[in-house]
Amino acid sequence: MSTFLRKTLKVIGYTLGGIVVVAVVYVVAAFGLALVPVAAEPVPAGGPRIAVYLMTPNGIHTDLILPVRTVQKDWSREIKYAHTTSRDSAGYNYLAFGWGDKGFFYIPGWSDLTVPIAFRAAFHLGTSAMHTTFYQASALQPSATCVR
Repeated sequence: MSTFLRKTLKVIGYTLGGIVVVAVVYVVAAFGLALVPVAAEPVPAGGPRIAVYLMTPNGIHTDLILPVRTVQKDWSREIKYAHTTSRDSAGYNYLAFGWGDKGFFYIPGWSDLTVPIAFRAAFHLGTSAMHTTFYQASALQPSATCVR
């Protein structure tokens, strides 16, 4: 075997070995750190408890849903009801935030996903986008797609 071929195979071997080591260390760290106990901050007696939801409305994107108004933040000052189609605030007490790759947001389902779109989204090569949606409390019932 020539010296050049031997060196090339050695470099390829070290590269692949390095990738495997990084992946193993990442997985071990993720599972190991997940087991570290963390003391929860106690909620003061009578203190405000804020209902926060995670929803996957179409099975592909996840939204963080917060109350529109709390003691700490009034989102209606930043995101106006008037900017919605209905322009109506009646009963819409929650606001959903979704953020990610703009091209990925236009994908309605997994069957519509292409390799170029997934690649751009995975490596942050496209532009990002945020969407917001107002929800009524009745739409936020715990289910397979909505978790409180």
